[in-house]
Amino acid sequence: MESINRFAVVIHPLRPFMEWVNRPAVRGTDELIPLEALQEDATVILTPEMDTTDAALNWLKSYKPQLFEMELESWCTDRSTWPEKRTARLFDEWFDLEVHTMVFDAVGEPIHTALQEAQEGGNIQPGDNVRVRSGVIEPETGADLSGWEGRVMEMAIDPDSGVLVAWVEWDSPTLQQLTPGLIQRFINADSDWVGQAMEVRDLQVAQPRDTLAQTEQARTDLLARYTWTDLGLQGKRIYRILKDAFKANPKFTCLDAWESYLNAKLSFPFMARVVVEQDCGPLNLDMEVEVRELSGIEPDNGLFALVQRGGRSFVFPLSDLAVDDPAAPNFQLLEDYGMWYENK
Repeated sequence: MESINRFAVVIHPLRPFMEWVNRPAVRGTDELIPLEALQEDATVILTPEMDTTDAALNWLKSYKPQLFEMELESWCTDRSTWPEKRTARLFDEWFDLEVHTMVFDAVGEPIHTALQEAQEGGNIQPGDNVRVRSGVIEPETGADLSGWEGRVMEMAIDPDSGVLVAWVEWDSPTLQQLTPGLIQRFINADSDWVGQAMEVRDLQVAQPRDTLAQTEQARTDLLARYTWTDLGLQGKRIYRILKDAFKANPKFTCLDAWESYLNAKLSFPFMARVVVEQDCGPLNLDMEVEVRELSGIEPDNGLFALVQRGGRSFVFPLSDLAVDDPAAPNFQLLEDYGMWYENK
């Protein structure tokens, strides 16, 4: 065995991480996980070649947010359960780093770590436009993805393979070149045809070919043709709402379209009921609230509404609300938006 000039860094979970892991929405079982069990199975990473412990810690600083997400995703892939701000400072409150300077290679083969992968893909960031490198095949359908282009929406390290992966949503020129037969192959294989999880090493930075609004409008056309057909009249109604809004304002995204449509059609104020279980906050399942107005858009969580209950005001996801009376004018509006949000 030969000593290698790289340090091993052990990521020890601390109590705040244990408390997060034991939240019902995260662990999914009634069995609580003690801190000792988390620390016994701690993550270990290797640094690049360096000479001092201080150099290793300085190198790690820039990767703490990425390491934070890697640890969170290894327990729960639902990002809505994650801390909102996954900063290096919060990482230091949730984890302790232990650096080991004596590392021996018992195998003698090249080592390729998750952090090396992250470093290699450092020129690609969320929001970038990318092109798939030649020869990349989609594993479920056998489709050749060479030259397909889209936007990187998020990135994470695969906890099983240690590879840096990007979720790429295809742009409108790529979506428009999809044939009915190819889309059906994706559907039959239960694979997503509007985007793909790609290893970063299979991607290269490209110039934008469209706007986000154009991408969403192209996706809406295909969803109406291949996915929303199962929704019958409601699917046709949703498609017409979006198409009319896109025609009125070609720069609209889908959420812009819904915000414009619902602001014009909803009758405020109105009573609604919470229909989705909440992980936290004062509003629980089946509580009634008064909806006062729409209060903005969050790309990952849709439209929000200003609601009141018991003299207090809250900002709450519109998709988590419903009107009970089918005869009420707002019943179908919220039902259509909720169905679109669930199937977008």
